[in-house]
Amino acid sequence: MGPFIVYRNNVQGELRLSDDQKQSLQERLPATLQETTRVFENLRNLQAKERKKVMQSFRQKTGEKLWAFLKQTLTAEQLKSSSSWNYSMKDRPPWWVAPRS
Repeated sequence: MGPFIVYRNNVQGELRLSDDQKQSLQERLPATLQETTRVFENLRNLQAKERKKVMQSFRQKTGEKLWAFLKQTLTAEQLKSSSSWNYSMKDRPPWWVAPRS
C-alpha cells in the first residue's frame, strides 16, 4: 500500500494531520481516483502479462507522485514516521490492518 495508506482516517489520526493537511489530501483524491479509473478501464483490453506490466508502472508512478506531494504537505516529523508505511506484511505496524474508517 505504501504512501496511499495516508488516506485512511486512522493513519491520519496517528500522524496528527492538521485540518489543512487533511483538506489538501481530500482535494487531491478525486484526480487520483479519476486517473486510477482510466487505467483500470484500459486494462480490460489487455492480456494478463501486459496488464501486470501496466499496473506495476502505474503503481510506481502514482506512488512517486504521492510521495512528492506528501513531502510538500507533511512535516519532517510526520515524514519520519511515514518510514513505517513500507513495512513488510509480517512486520507491519498495528494500524496497517485496521478497518477503513
